[in-house]
Amino acid sequence: MTAALTPSDSFRPADTPISDATSGVKTTQTVVCCVEYGPLEAQTVRLAESIRRFGGAFSSSPVIAVTPRRGPALETATLDAFRRLGVDYVRDRSVGRCHWHGFMNKTACLVHADRIADTDFITWMDSDVLVKRDPEELVNLDAVDFAACAPERGIGGTTGRADDRSEPYWTSLCDTLDMTVDELPWVRTFAEDQLRRFYLNSGVFTFRRETGFAGRYLATCEKLLTQAKRHPVHGVHFTDQVALGLAVLCEGLRWRLLEHAYNFGVGADLDAVFDTKGFADARLVHYHDALTEKRFHTFVQRLAADRPEVADWLAGLGPIAGSAPRQRSAAAQTLKLTRAIRRRLHAARRPVAS
Repeated sequence: MTAALTPSDSFRPADTPISDATSGVKTTQTVVCCVEYGPLEAQTVRLAESIRRFGGAFSSSPVIAVTPRRGPALETATLDAFRRLGVDYVRDRSVGRCHWHGFMNKTACLVHADRIADTDFITWMDSDVLVKRDPEELVNLDAVDFAACAPERGIGGTTGRADDRSEPYWTSLCDTLDMTVDELPWVRTFAEDQLRRFYLNSGVFTFRRETGFAGRYLATCEKLLTQAKRHPVHGVHFTDQVALGLAVLCEGLRWRLLEHAYNFGVGADLDAVFDTKGFADARLVHYHDALTEKRFHTFVQRLAADRPEVADWLAGLGPIAGSAPRQRSAAAQTLKLTRAIRRRLHAARRPVAS
């Protein structure tokens, strides 16, 4: 039986069972993620369970999962898992003006969580992230307001060279935000080992709640989507990621780069640059498509080499199915198609940066 998704499905468990190893540990972090009907449900449940099982001191952190826009109901099993894991589940449709852009879910979730969290910091995690070992650096951020990793690769970023096709795009972004492109600091990509203007990976990041960064990030994304030129290759696809660092600079936050171990990417697109030593050291793994049936066994084998307890847990759960029940996935696909059409129409109205 599937539960109807109504406002009453939002809940904040009063009594959250925490293991003896972590009970009583004061946490400074609230973890926020997005959940919608379909494969994202299984991903979000696994993220939450990995936090509770393998997060060390971080495992007692509050977790808020948000459904930020219209869509089919979550499965009863998902809601039951949230209660079991002490996940605060919130249904909130205040996604903002650009709800047709899929990655704007992120900003909507953060704005809502910012209103109800009571910890010093909020950490965003994409739902296709697993906690592999204690992310201790995330609970030691006294001297900064914001922390994130540089990306594995600089897709959509700019080297600053005159012949870089992305340079006019970044110039347009900065012009829109009343900045100059030369103001941007430099970061080095992990896989390519190349310098890029200030470009951060938006899959995992943390910020001090009192800075109001959630609202600034939403406003920056909306402004870039509606006023800046689009990328000549990627259009508006990476807006949430290019906006992240720009919002940090606009807000004047004290920032720090996290080690790659805090957002270690794996999957088909990254196999060519897979780093065995880096994976062994990883604390947060961004697995992308690695839990699909085709790639699941290889991923579990890699985990077993240094974290057999994580591998055993994951093997017991099996791969994540890529489809949903037909009668309900039709509604989800209709919404997805409608939003895709709106995204293409919007992008077509934005001039290309060149």
